[in-house]
Amino acid sequence: KKDKEEKEKKEKEEKEKKEKEEKEKKEKEEKEKKEKEEKDKEEKEKKEKEEKDKDKKEDDEEAEMKK
Repeated sequence: KKDKEEKEKKEKEEKEKKEKEEKEKKEKEEKEKKEKEEKDKEEKEKKEKEEKDKDKKEDDEEAEMKK
């Protein structure tokens, strides 16, 4: 009888350990996904700003030439 209890306890612990690992893995993936989205957003904003600056520079140059 004791062996059975030991076995069940061990199986329960294994199961809990596995679930915990799964949970941690999922959380890590979520975190990485979020970080990647943040990074992509920053890249996009940086690109847009550069485009804007470029357009502005061209407008300024055109204005200079018109003078």
